[in-house]
Amino acid sequence: MKKLLLSSLIVVLSVSLFAQNHYTKSQNAVKVQNVEMTPDGFTVVNGNPVIGEKSPNDVSNVGVTHWDLQSYSNIMSRMWEYDDGTVGVAWMGAGEGIIDPNRGTGYNYYDGTEWGEPIPHIGEDERTGWPSYAPWGENGEVIEHYWYPGGEIGQLRIYTRETKGEGDWTMNSVYGPDDLSIVWGSMMTSGDNHEFIHLLARTYDDPGYMGQDNALLYYRSSDGGASWDIEAELIEGLGIDYRPNSGNLVFNWANSVGNTIAFSYGFDDFGGQVFKSTDNGDNWDIIDAYVSPIDPFNIPADSDPIAIGDGNSAIVLDSQGKAHVAFCKKVILYEAGSTYWYPSTTEGIIYWNEDMEPLDTTILSSYTNDYLIAGGNLIGWLLPDATGSYDIMGDQYYYGSKCMTSFPQLGIDENDDIFLTYTAIAPGFDDGVRNFRHIHMNASYDGGNSWTGPFDVTDEISFWLAECVYPAISLNVKNRIHIMFQMDDLIGNHVWLEEHEENENTMVHMDFPVNGFTGVNDFTKNQSFEVSQNYPNPAVNSTVVGVNLQETSDVSIEIVNLTGQLVKSMDLGRTNAGVTNVTIDISDLSSGVYYYTVSANDEQITNKLIVR
Repeated sequence: MKKLLLSSLIVVLSVSLFAQNHYTKSQNAVKVQNVEMTPDGFTVVNGNPVIGEKSPNDVSNVGVTHWDLQSYSNIMSRMWEYDDGTVGVAWMGAGEGIIDPNRGTGYNYYDGTEWGEPIPHIGEDERTGWPSYAPWGENGEVIEHYWYPGGEIGQLRIYTRETKGEGDWTMNSVYGPDDLSIVWGSMMTSGDNHEFIHLLARTYDDPGYMGQDNALLYYRSSDGGASWDIEAELIEGLGIDYRPNSGNLVFNWANSVGNTIAFSYGFDDFGGQVFKSTDNGDNWDIIDAYVSPIDPFNIPADSDPIAIGDGNSAIVLDSQGKAHVAFCKKVILYEAGSTYWYPSTTEGIIYWNEDMEPLDTTILSSYTNDYLIAGGNLIGWLLPDATGSYDIMGDQYYYGSKCMTSFPQLGIDENDDIFLTYTAIAPGFDDGVRNFRHIHMNASYDGGNSWTGPFDVTDEISFWLAECVYPAISLNVKNRIHIMFQMDDLIGNHVWLEEHEENENTMVHMDFPVNGFTGVNDFTKNQSFEVSQNYPNPAVNSTVVGVNLQETSDVSIEIVNLTGQLVKSMDLGRTNAGVTNVTIDISDLSSGVYYYTVSANDEQITNKLIVR
């Protein structure tokens, strides 16, 4: 069943997204804007300053934020499921007007039964950001974020407490070398009791460090950040001999396995590597996962389309310490010294592990995903709407990721089952101008050898008109699969790119049974009835829906518009088992997109209706 589903999707993807694209710049390519990412939250775009800085699943709101930029690129580890089933989470938060509270780290804790009251701002510093969350000590927790006050040297703050979910936090600071600021940190912990804190942090000040702009440095502490036995180390493979710039947030930690630790690095224009240590950070090996033909010191003025990574990656280690990586595909073109990218054809979450040869741009391919599919490397893509269509609106917002499928996150359990979540543009869900993004998940129950095929976990009616982005997953999967994402009703980003006005965003938590993705039909409830897609669709005055009941049931149909307003309802009463064709009069409905929900036996099935 899984192979048949994948094969059908391959055909649709190849035909609808790739076969007709000839990459003519005037039709498809978009010039990349000169967007500067800054730790103080002020962004320069083309020279103009922009101000901003239950089962199958249970859904909870864990907090809110008016700061709707969870990351410029990689989302560091933001949640952890403990062995006892409790969960801690952190996110980028701010109050209304980005003032009260000021931008900082939001936090909440799940005690195994319910979520507590969210803490909107950890610590006393204003304008902190980009948190990481991890377990610490026998039963404690740790949060890392940076503080970049402007006019002062930026530093990382480490907050620890011995008992997760309660007690006071202890704060320690981490500094850069040579009076340089360090920002955009990423943190994880290792050791039998998670007593070792590992940090990656990026320098941010002129004149750079050891000849390199924005060097990426490594730190290690065994006492909660009070001292560092490895401090501001520039690991071989990260310095000026390899790149003029370390790349903004193109790094991400894996979970630790014994003394083996690892992080992904790059997966952008210039390739992607896994940095791996089997002695808890004393020594490092570099493993090429994806090789790019683009020389970072000699970027071409002109080129053919090139398939590369977009800088977003995720990594986990299995029980044997083998690295598994997911990253996003992007297609670019250099012309006359400018960079262009192809928003309407760039999709795909790519998988690699250490048993595989390094991937290259031929396998990634500028024109097709067939080579990735054949190699078992494509694990995320767009999903069709209720009619089977992959059509999307013409103008989308991409959150700086340059990909229709982006922000991958990986989690892994003790059986080496691997779980992927990412956000993707959702055909069939739109505001009339652009498509909303939904959260998708995929799973492998054989160590990455095969995948069940992605599912939209936000296709319920409450998410139809919701923008769901920036997913996070617990690296450590134990009793449940826990994810968190940011949701609001406006497409795009406010604080960075000013694509809409400020509004409140909800941080949403979902959890699923670990075996909830074992097959296409296993994830959804076993329905006691079936509903056909209405015909014709699009329809003018009337349309027909087939309802196939396994047993006599009370049946009703409701139709809602894109704002969720109920526009028509039908009560069919007791309906006999078997197929009943229901004719729906739609002559009084305006042209547009609607959704109809058929209810029977306390179950519901929803499809899309287009009125012409």
